[in-house]
Amino acid sequence: MNKNQLLPYKSFINGTVPELNGMRCYAVLLVLLHHIHSDSDIIMNWFKVYGWYGVNFFFTLSGFLITGLLLKEINQNSSIDLKAFWMRRIFRLWPAFYTCLFFGSLVILFVTTKRPEVRQEFYETLFFYPLALANYLEIYIRKDGFPLVLNHFWSLAVEEHFYLLWPILFSQFYKRKVFFWLSTVVLLIIPIYFRFLYIGSGETKIQIFKTLFSTETNIDSMLYGCIAALFYSRYNILKNILLKNIFQITSLALLIFTFHSLGPRENLGHLLTIEPILLSLASCLFILGAIENSNKLNNFFLKNRIALYIGKISYSLYLTHYILYTFNYGILSKFHLTSINSYFIGFIQISTSILASHFLFHYIESPFLKMRKKFTRVH
Repeated sequence: MNKNQLLPYKSFINGTVPELNGMRCYAVLLVLLHHIHSDSDIIMNWFKVYGWYGVNFFFTLSGFLITGLLLKEINQNSSIDLKAFWMRRIFRLWPAFYTCLFFGSLVILFVTTKRPEVRQEFYETLFFYPLALANYLEIYIRKDGFPLVLNHFWSLAVEEHFYLLWPILFSQFYKRKVFFWLSTVVLLIIPIYFRFLYIGSGETKIQIFKTLFSTETNIDSMLYGCIAALFYSRYNILKNILLKNIFQITSLALLIFTFHSLGPRENLGHLLTIEPILLSLASCLFILGAIENSNKLNNFFLKNRIALYIGKISYSLYLTHYILYTFNYGILSKFHLTSINSYFIGFIQISTSILASHFLFHYIESPFLKMRKKFTRVH
């Protein structure tokens, strides 16, 4: 691969493509709306059923961006400094994560419950979070009735596992093309195998949780993003605006087909095994079509100031939202306000989460993001 082949990839690797933050905005809003509990409104119920797609999209986008950075580093330096890569990830993820883990722990211990058995369970399982095992905590250890304050941390554990695995594979085998692609295909097959294995063993709670939260059933969502990045870095055909528009339209059509044909719960096996693949493919098509595409719809939805800012603070927003939701719900319950209009509750939940994430981003995330620059090898 020569440097000219990476030219269409240059701007978004340098973080100058606003569409990426616009995409993050809508992905995180889907998750926020998904976690607002309301059974009284058809619109809110739609988000409750389908809002989890935001996590799937985050997985695919993460694979796309991480592979872009790895491609640029290996193109400039002919190698990957794994230690520097992981240090950048630590400075990116850990400061806000541990801040929210601290405050989430306080909410669990002093707001949601005072039952000694719940506190004891929390003390005994707290170490799962810093070990990036929150997803397996939800599957195998967590008991019914435990406050769901930190359960959204499961997806961060999956991403951290991927950040350990993919750079090693990439750095060791990228230049050995045949072996690299064979390894990638094997990694794509593994999640499909485990999803069918788990859900085929019976639609029990533990089998469903294993299918939903395990690393081995989710890494393909990130791998599709990695493959999309490799495709985008090599083929200049995506500079064709018409093709980009076709990609975006196809991605939306695939989303509609997936949600309509498989349904939310009519066929749980299809939902948990096939749907993640179709959603990841739709995410890839949308990402490839949206990057550096300046049509009016993209400019309106992905480049407006609100979308760009929410996208910028999306990591902090994802971390804080369920903690704030639980805290707010406790306050509303105390004053017997939980049965008021679901849109009003949603407004309170989302607005307070955005406010908290604003401070978390500017006072915790940003200082550490500046510090990680000394571990950057690409320019």
